[in-house]
Amino acid sequence: ISVSYLKKLRQGVAANLYPELGDIPIQRITSPLIKTTLMPIQRRGSTDMLRFILRTTGEIFDYAKAEGIFTGDNPAHALRKNVFTQHRGEHMAALDWSRMNGYLNRLEGCPGEFATVCCVRLMILTACRPGEARGAKWSEFDLTQHCWTIPAERMKGRKVHKIPLASQAIAMLRELHQVTGHKEFLFPSKHGAKNSILSDVALLKCVRRTDAPESNITAHGFRAVFRTHAEESGL
Repeated sequence: ISVSYLKKLRQGVAANLYPELGDIPIQRITSPLIKTTLMPIQRRGSTDMLRFILRTTGEIFDYAKAEGIFTGDNPAHALRKNVFTQHRGEHMAALDWSRMNGYLNRLEGCPGEFATVCCVRLMILTACRPGEARGAKWSEFDLTQHCWTIPAERMKGRKVHKIPLASQAIAMLRELHQVTGHKEFLFPSKHGAKNSILSDVALLKCVRRTDAPESNITAHGFRAVFRTHAEESGL
C-alpha cells in the first residue's frame, strides 16, 4: 500500500466515519447505522467517495473479524447493492452538451476561489473524476509534452493513466502554476483545513453555483456529459 493511499484511507475514515461511529463499540455498529452515516456523502453527490468509504468500512469489519474483535456478519456487506443510488440517474445530474459553452463562459466569471474554478475547468477539459482532479500534483504534469500522468494508486482501476492536454488546459495550468506552483498539489486546501487538498464539498458548491442557485448538477456529471457526447457524435 502506498503512502498516498494510506493517507487517503485515514483522511476518509476520519472525515466520514469517526464523527458518527468513532465512539460506538464496533459490535454495536449495524447496517442501518452505517447507512445513516454514509447518506450525507450520497446527498452531496460524491459517489466515488461513497464507494470508497463503503469498501473501506467493509475491510475494517473483515479485519476486526479476523482479529476476533467483531463477530457475526459484516454489516457493510449488506449495503453493497440496491441501497445507495447507483452511478447513474439523478445523482449524476449533468448539463446538456448544448449548454456547455454557456457554462464555461459563466465559469470564467465565477466569484469563487481561482484554484477551485481551475479544478472545475480541469475536469471539463480532461473528463477526469473529481477525486483525480482534486488530488492532482504538479509532479504529475509535463506541460512541455502536454501530458498529465496519473499514478496507478490514484486511479480507480489501479493502472497508470495518461491524459493528453489541450492548449486551453496548458494555458490554464501555466496561470495556476503562478498561484499554487510552489505547493505539492494543484488545488491545496485553505490554511488550517483538516485535509491537504480542496474538499469535494467546496468543488460541488462551485459546480452548482456556476450553473444556478437551485442547480442539482454534480461534479461527476461532467464525465457523463463527455461520454454521452462521444457516443452520440461517434467519437
